[in-house]
Amino acid sequence: MGKVIGLKGHAAGRDVNVETGPTNNVTAIHGGTNIIGNHGPVNVYTKDPRPPSAPVPPPPDHITDEQAAILKSLHNDWVALSEVVKTRAKPITPQQAWISINHAGHCTTYKHMRQEHFDTACAYVQKQMAILRSGKMARSRDPKWRASRIGAIKARSINQLGDEFAYKPYITKNFNAQSLTELDDEQLDATYRHVLKLKPKNF
Repeated sequence: MGKVIGLKGHAAGRDVNVETGPTNNVTAIHGGTNIIGNHGPVNVYTKDPRPPSAPVPPPPDHITDEQAAILKSLHNDWVALSEVVKTRAKPITPQQAWISINHAGHCTTYKHMRQEHFDTACAYVQKQMAILRSGKMARSRDPKWRASRIGAIKARSINQLGDEFAYKPYITKNFNAQSLTELDDEQLDATYRHVLKLKPKNF
């Protein structure tokens, strides 16, 4: 192994002692780094004195694995839709989408989201996707456009208006249709916008 040699140098204005082996490999260092030695440059590798941060555990009322999977699926759909229908602006990146979802859910990572914020986060993503689908190019570029419009019309009719066929008088009067599937894209979009404007009967 050879005799260990003690070298002296300077680091940031302080004296340091460096112990090296026969090939100038550092075996011990006392003081600091960035050493200018008496026998040429010495490569010094030091460890961060700070211990690694312990992972933050999720709150006791965090979302379930099933809910986390729903958020992840919504995230993927949002990013994919953005890539398909965006024209002038750049599509949203996966990282940007997660930042926005976590902000809506008041958390730093979606698996730590509290139950009380889950619905709000889901609604936020769905709203962003609805905005994207309202663009001029969405009909031709988004293969799920019709299904999403029909789903949104039915969901609002049931959940907000309290009538699963709240849209029917409109399509019967204006398009002589009885089903949403009978409408073309223009008619379906007009029905969607009409249903959004309807107020619940007990409003």
